[in-house]
Amino acid sequence: MRTTTLHLRARSASRFRLALPLLSALTALILAGGCAGSRVPAADITAPPSLARVKLPEAGTDPHMIDVRALASPDFATRAQAASRLLEAGEEALPALGRAGDLMVPVPGGVQVSATRSVVEAILADVDGQRLEEHLGSPWAGVRRAAAVQIGERDHWVAVPRLIERLDDDAPAVREASAGSLRRLTNQWFGFQATAAVGGRRAAAERWRAWWSREGRVARDDPGPSAALVDARR
Repeated sequence: MRTTTLHLRARSASRFRLALPLLSALTALILAGGCAGSRVPAADITAPPSLARVKLPEAGTDPHMIDVRALASPDFATRAQAASRLLEAGEEALPALGRAGDLMVPVPGGVQVSATRSVVEAILADVDGQRLEEHLGSPWAGVRRAAAVQIGERDHWVAVPRLIERLDDDAPAVREASAGSLRRLTNQWFGFQATAAVGGRRAAAERWRAWWSREGRVARDDPGPSAALVDARR
């Protein structure tokens, strides 16, 4: 148990270190006014289009909302300190981050960067598999998406049925993340497209559900086939 806890904390620290260059790049773009010397890969600064920017609610009685608002500050030190406090708060900060949505901060050149996504992912990198499954039922799309991604990255096989349920999520970004993790975990695809029409999505999801009932459950209970699936992806 101690080894697992230390491993999860190391993953969280690593993700936060990865988030800092993104925040720094945002500051450079703002201060430089979009000059040619400020370059950030599009993959790093473009959030899923389906997680639309949500207007921040008033801070009210939630002390974490103050820090969430600070993530949109033009000052790098302010953003970094706010992110650090939110990470220290852990899951307690998820309601405020969830209410803020995928907060998109505009920068010169028509580019937008998510000020909340990296923080949510870093927080969920520090929770166990059972809690990740619970977060798949979060009322906030950003939290559900991050949980689905984490389940796939950890090869958390027992969550496959929950991921299949998320293929019918209201948010396309959650459906896409769930399908990606399912493909990683099961080595199956069934033609699922997160942005397809409802009928096509549900038909593909049913094929995945049928596969799980027919073969997936057996593979889950038998460590041999499960290990073979993991090896096939590497």
